[in-house]
Amino acid sequence: MRVKLVGSAAPSLEHIQSLIRVGGWDSEAVARAVDQVGLLLQGLVKEYTEQSEIHAITTAAILQHLNEHSRLIEERFGIELISLTVQSLGPTDPKIADALSQQEEARLLEQTEQLNYQARVVAARAKYRADEEIAEMEHVLELKRSN
Repeated sequence: MRVKLVGSAAPSLEHIQSLIRVGGWDSEAVARAVDQVGLLLQGLVKEYTEQSEIHAITTAAILQHLNEHSRLIEERFGIELISLTVQSLGPTDPKIADALSQQEEARLLEQTEQLNYQARVVAARAKYRADEEIAEMEHVLELKRSN
C-alpha cells in the first residue's frame, strides 16, 4: 500500500528536553526531530498495513492507529502533532488495485440491485393498496347505486 501523510507539528513545551535530546540545541532542532517523527510514522503505517487485511485499511483506521501513538511521539521526540491526515491511500500493485476496483464495483452493483428490489417492493405495496382502495370505492359506489 502507498500511503501519503500530511501534517503539521510544533515543539512540545511539556517535553522540550526530549526535543533538545533528539534535535539538538540550535535553530534546526525542530526540523531534525520532525524528520525522525516522519520515519517513525512511516514505520507505524507499514506495521499497520502489514498486520491488517487489505479491506480493513482505510484512512480513518490508519489515522486512528497513528493517533494512538501521538503521546509516545510527543514524549520521545518532544514534537506535538498538530494535525495529521492521509492525503492518499492506494495499492502499489496494479493487480491488487484492479481486484479492489472490481470488488468495489461488485459491491456497488449489489447495493444497487438491493435498492431496486426495495423500490419494487414499495411500488408493489403501493399499487396493492391503491387497488384495494379503488375496489372499496367501486363497491361503495355500487351499493349507493343499488339503493
